[in-house]
Amino acid sequence: PLPMFVHACQWASACANGLDWPACNASPRAAQWHFHKGHVPNAHMSCGSPLLLPPPENLFDTQATARGRRHAYIVCTMTSTF
Repeated sequence: PLPMFVHACQWASACANGLDWPACNASPRAAQWHFHKGHVPNAHMSCGSPLLLPPPENLFDTQATARGRRHAYIVCTMTSTF
């Protein structure tokens, strides 16, 4: 079963090729997905605001570590929420 609540109090970063952070940051061609509550614009909930770009559907499955899967889950959950 999936968690019923996500507490987005931290920065979440996941790399599309499964590398763990900070190795992903050192790979300039790796697609990186980040979410931080402070980076969501205040006016994001208005009708004229663009949607957040969703990560790839296999972001969770490509993660090699538990930390990577946790961060990928948070990124996917939070970007689909907005």
